[in-house]
Amino acid sequence: MQLKDFLFIFFVSTIISFSSIAQNGYELDITVADMPEKEVFLGYYFDGKTYAKDTVKADSEGHMVFSGEEALPEGVYFLMADKQKLFDFTVGDDQHFKLVAPTQNYIVDMKIEGSTGNELFYKNMRFNFEQNQKAKPYLAVLKDSTASKEQLSAAQKEFDKINEEVIDFQDSVIENYPNSVLGKMMAANKPVDVPESMKDDRELAYEYYKNHFFDNIDLSDPIYLRLPNQIVKEKLDTYFDKVLAQNPDTLINEIDRVAKMASSNEDMYRFVIWNMVLKYQNPKIMGLDKVFVHINDKYFQSGAMDYWASPSLKKNLGEYSDKLRKSLIGMKGPNLIMQDVDLNKKSLYNIDKKYTVIYFFDPDCGHCKKETPVLVDFYNNTNFDVEVFAVSTDTSMTKMKDYIGEMNMNFITVNGPRTFVGNYQNLYDAYSTPTIYILDENKKIIAKKLPAGRIEEFLENYEKAQN
Repeated sequence: MQLKDFLFIFFVSTIISFSSIAQNGYELDITVADMPEKEVFLGYYFDGKTYAKDTVKADSEGHMVFSGEEALPEGVYFLMADKQKLFDFTVGDDQHFKLVAPTQNYIVDMKIEGSTGNELFYKNMRFNFEQNQKAKPYLAVLKDSTASKEQLSAAQKEFDKINEEVIDFQDSVIENYPNSVLGKMMAANKPVDVPESMKDDRELAYEYYKNHFFDNIDLSDPIYLRLPNQIVKEKLDTYFDKVLAQNPDTLINEIDRVAKMASSNEDMYRFVIWNMVLKYQNPKIMGLDKVFVHINDKYFQSGAMDYWASPSLKKNLGEYSDKLRKSLIGMKGPNLIMQDVDLNKKSLYNIDKKYTVIYFFDPDCGHCKKETPVLVDFYNNTNFDVEVFAVSTDTSMTKMKDYIGEMNMNFITVNGPRTFVGNYQNLYDAYSTPTIYILDENKKIIAKKLPAGRIEEFLENYEKAQN
């Protein structure tokens, strides 16, 4: 090789090297009309909420530059001045670009240089604006109660045509720009398309829908957290609340499956698991506290969340789980031995009935005063072989005695603090009153936190299921 050839290659490679270095980080060169010398904020979205990333002061012509040595997380960003949001734009893999807004009609007049992602983003906004304008007259007809059937039919046909054009546009973006911010946004919002051949078989269609629910969103990509809407949370809520059967074992299996999808990215992994904590720490559906215990054991006490979970958080979750795990549905209820008004010991395990209702109440609790008469009525009129073991959570024996008389409680009633087996709150999840548990003849918990008015119905359904 000639020396001059070597020098030429070295010179070219050096230029390429310096060029790549120069493109590291980000540089957002933005000019906004009517923003002379104003303080402007660069903001971003996270789970649908807005946060400030940086702030600069525009020059006399409304020109500003936001820059940094490290690349920005990909997603949708916005500018804000005078406490008002000006416009959104995307930051993808192209992080050195120019935006010029010569007027305040940002969607129509925005000029973009060096960002295919933003050209696409603004093209989509312009297209949607045009489609909305086209649809307005047809929507007016569809909302008109005086319109004839022919008019309604014609308007619906034209409206559907406009909607199809929108879908075709979105499909084109998804196909041609799958890695763009807009392409990912559009794909994530697409519904699962169940094949026509399966739609007549409800079970087959359901299984397909469930198994393919997350096909259009990569749960390991944190870009989905940095969009204007709460797409990840909405997907999780829909899947776990509406798609899946509300059975603890089913939910546990699916949480593990979905968590695995997100586990390669720390932000997404954390987001998914913490949303599951919030969803199941105080579930509205009976028996789902088992799900919370599983989440605590598998993801927090195992150390999987140690990269962000503080020791105090782990401790609190662990203590709460330990209290729940002692009184889960399917487990044998711990024995309670407490004193009644005559200071006699009463043991839960000494009750020889097919069913036992444990009723935790507070004599001063307003809700208890409404619930107790319902329980008394059930006890006096039911044909089921059942006993009630009522536990007053107040230390006062006088209050308990007066309450028994006032409510005509003719079942076993004991004072919770006068215990021979330790704090009842360490044995049963009864931190609020009233709280009801139902045990079978072997003292296995078969229901918990039911309202008194549903005990009869529950026992009827339970016995049908056993036969």
